[in-house]
Amino acid sequence: MFVVEQMHLVALNSTTCRDQAGNQLLETYTTLWRQFKFSSEVVDKIFAYLNRHWIRRELDEDNQDIYEVYNLAIVTWRTILFEPLHQNVTAAILQLIEQHRNGEMIQGSLFKDLISSYVELGINKQDEGLSRMRELIADQEFPRSDADH
Repeated sequence: MFVVEQMHLVALNSTTCRDQAGNQLLETYTTLWRQFKFSSEVVDKIFAYLNRHWIRRELDEDNQDIYEVYNLAIVTWRTILFEPLHQNVTAAILQLIEQHRNGEMIQGSLFKDLISSYVELGINKQDEGLSRMRELIADQEFPRSDADH
């Protein structure tokens, strides 16, 4: 299956992520995330008929182990890649926010992609790192840099 093969390739790259920290980790993570998300969206469109008919029927029959193709890809990403890395990624995001608060320029598109991945993955609102992140970004504006335009 495509999703499993793709995740094996991404998992090989995630080994590299485990050895990284800070901005390097965030850059690698967002690159992998963007590539995986795009590929998953394409595969989801290819299997639109399956999503519309068979999967919809299974979901209507309350089969909890069935996902639409894109959702299956997201669940797989979360399980194989995100869960082992989320503490390091969250710490690096918090560091990025601190850098911005200290007047350093940050790459706004990188921050946007990271937060977008957290939202897409449906990260638990009770996560302590996320609670701290919410506090840090409360009322914080992230100006767009020239690279974000």
